[in-house]
Parts: sequence; C-alpha cells; structure tokens
Amino acid sequence: MKGNKAVIFSVDAVAAIAITAILLSIAYSNLRTESTLPYASMARFGADSVNVLDIDGTLDTLNAGLIEGRLDSIMPPNYDIKFRIDCKTGLIIDTNKTLPSHENIGSGEIYFVSSSDEIDNICKMRYWIWLK
Repeated sequence: MKGNKAVIFSVDAVAAIAITAILLSIAYSNLRTESTLPYASMARFGADSVNVLDIDGTLDTLNAGLIEGRLDSIMPPNYDIKFRIDCKTGLIIDTNKTLPSHENIGSGEIYFVSSSDEIDNICKMRYWIWLK
C-alpha cells in the first residue's frame, strides 16, 4: 500500500510540473507577441481622415492636388497615406507614392457620389496608410 501512495504522489507531482510549464510557456509567448492595437488605430485614423474629406466636400472636387493637400493637413507628420480614386465615368486619380515593403499598412475604401459638373459620378476611393 505504501508503495502505491508514493507512485501516485510522484505522478501528481510530474503532472503539476508539466501543467505549470505549459501555462508559463503560453503566458510567455503571449507577452512576446507584438500588439496589433497601434495598427488598428492607424487603419481607423485613415478611415476617419477619408470620411472628413467626404463630409467637407473635398472628395466631390475630384482634384488630386486638393485632396492630397487636405489629407496632408489632417495627417500627423509620422503618418503617410496613398490613395486611388476610380470613378464610373472612367476617371482615375492616383497618387505617385509607393507603398513601403517593410512596414505594416492599414487600408480601406469608401464609395461616394461626386456631383461635379452636374453629373452624378459614382466613385471608389481606396487608401493605404502607414507609419513613416
């Protein structure tokens, strides 16, 4: 009887140590992973910036220089943004910025109706935002 108790105690001790080691390794790996919160905030900031352009009527102008200038005035200096606008009438506006290959990039798109020149023009603006 006495030998069985020792074996059961040893098995319990080994199981407890194994479970503790597994839990510690999981906790350590979670601490080491990079938080995605800054990148979610960056994508949200890009969406908010583009919505400001839609609300204040800047997108309706379909003027690349005006849109880019307004975005530059809204964006903090540590962010950069590229956009492309495709319209139903065939108009394409694209910035000459290149996307970085080494950075995390947030992106999104917005659909809007440009009423310039008395023609309702359905357009899609796709944007990419990243930290400089």
